[in-house]
Amino acid sequence: MASEKVIFCRSKKVRYKVPNRFNSVEGKTNKQGIRWKDNQLCWGSLKLRSIIDESNSVIMHRLPSPIKFVRIVKRDLNGKRRWYAQLINEGLPYQEEKNYVSGSQ
Repeated sequence: MASEKVIFCRSKKVRYKVPNRFNSVEGKTNKQGIRWKDNQLCWGSLKLRSIIDESNSVIMHRLPSPIKFVRIVKRDLNGKRRWYAQLINEGLPYQEEKNYVSGSQ
């Protein structure tokens, strides 16, 4: 144990883990570790199907574009722990017509 190492002078101090330390996990690329493949999250032998809102135009705009990496995020909503997959994509973000900014001013 860490406290025993301090007592027997094998270590200088004990470092405790903070409960909020692991709220997200991500890979470096979409080719290793956590991957997004065929609209599901793949992490080793674990494969999780996604729930995608197809009426959301922002999500449907980004899904076909190449994925840089995937992040798994933990959120506590209404007293329940929820896990979400965040996809970081290449390319330009979705621009709605009502928010469009013209190039000439």
